[in-house]
Amino acid sequence: MSDLRNSSIHYTPNPSNPKIIIAGAGLGGLTLAILLEKASIDYEVLERATALKPLGSATGLAPNVMPLLEQLGLLDELKKISLECMGGGIYKDSANGESLELLSKTDFSSLKGLSGYASIIMSRPDLHALLLSHVPSHKIHLGKRVLSISQSSENG
Repeated sequence: MSDLRNSSIHYTPNPSNPKIIIAGAGLGGLTLAILLEKASIDYEVLERATALKPLGSATGLAPNVMPLLEQLGLLDELKKISLECMGGGIYKDSANGESLELLSKTDFSSLKGLSGYASIIMSRPDLHALLLSHVPSHKIHLGKRVLSISQSSENG
């Protein structure tokens, strides 16, 4: 593996044409990249990992994020890789390990009526792949990390 400290990108801000540096190509970083891409704002994504690998198992999204995903044009694709989640529970192994004990239960079914969107659950790697497919590959720099940020008085 290469020494990440010797692998750098130097950027000098230009106040009349700012560039956004996104630290990380996770779910949040990629979502921000898609937002900036749609708004025609210059950006680069710096990802510490030298390769993007599927991580995690399942993840859920609440109704409050759905309008954003719809505005970004991702909602229809997201529906293809997800299931509506009308509730959930927290379980604990019983003493003998043969059954699970329900500790608490939550009903999400009313959220769809209130917001027009349901909570959804999907494979986290599938969500990451979906977001990644909407970010131009030349905007993502692997094996890079933000080591420091400095600001001079002349560049604002």
